[in-house]
Amino acid sequence: MSAMTRLLILVALLVVGVPVGTGLYARSDGSLTQAVAQANTCVGATDALGPAIDTSFVGLTCGSSSGHESYRQAIWSAPVRGARGRGTLSYAADWDGHSWTVVSARLEVGDRTVPVVPCDAATARAAPRPDMDPPPMSRDARSCEVGDVRACNRAGVEAASATPPDLVRAERYYRRACDGDLAVGCGNVASLLERDRKDVSAALPFYQRGCQLGARFACERLDRQTRAPSSARTRPVQTAKHRARRLLGTSVLAPLEAACERGSAPSCADAGDRFESRGDVETALQRWTTACDLRDARGCGQIGRHYVARGHADVARGYLEMGCRLGDDDSCGHLTAIVGRRRR
Repeated sequence: MSAMTRLLILVALLVVGVPVGTGLYARSDGSLTQAVAQANTCVGATDALGPAIDTSFVGLTCGSSSGHESYRQAIWSAPVRGARGRGTLSYAADWDGHSWTVVSARLEVGDRTVPVVPCDAATARAAPRPDMDPPPMSRDARSCEVGDVRACNRAGVEAASATPPDLVRAERYYRRACDGDLAVGCGNVASLLERDRKDVSAALPFYQRGCQLGARFACERLDRQTRAPSSARTRPVQTAKHRARRLLGTSVLAPLEAACERGSAPSCADAGDRFESRGDVETALQRWTTACDLRDARGCGQIGRHYVARGHADVARGYLEMGCRLGDDDSCGHLTAIVGRRRR
């Protein structure tokens, strides 16, 4: 066999084998099957290609899947066909350990672009083709992928704060933060399960885990949810602090410090309170400052109140404004008092 013949065979294998190989990979992870199923439920897609949309080996498949068993993200563009023609389906999907969820998808047919997820049939019939790809992962989501548990929690907050909220993704990121022993992540899982899923029994283990890791709000919610009405009538009700001491051991400060190190803003604020009660004001200010930097309303307010008590209203005002903006009513009250005194 001549060198030219071998070269031609190699080129043929590359031209045919690469698209087929990548296409098989996209099919093997299961995300493409789910994306095609979504296309078959979208009127705009079936109008463009006809019914019974399916995958096709004619065309180039490109993209990637990354992650691990409990969370993966797939971003692919793959050829598809229907009764009336062919097109390219581009999508982004998330794997939660059990199933794929297609978070965005579009179908390109000639010079037309058909929104598939979300499906908008009216837009699909007239929209020009935009130069856009499925939305990339955010910086925090990417950092979460490489093991940054604080980034996981921030990605969860971002998803929960979106319009509309993406609670599925938020819960997934919160759980990963909790798996990394981030107290606030466990508490956020519990809050989402209780508030949004209305599943208190599922929330309790996460409240307990968050409390064990030093999240005071998790201890408080745990105390409210597990306090029996009958016991409340027969003995003094346990406070959240007492329950936290029982769960955390004789000293609460050590786990609060550990949780603060892992990025739990409420734990940093609580640790500051405990240092203040011991007379260590310098360390208390350091912990409150860390909490405020993490946008904890009470941490900012505590710094402001500290300076108010020492007559430094100018320094206090900035911290009180931040605490008030973040939702600390006491900060708002102190701020109003400072402004009122200045007006007089």
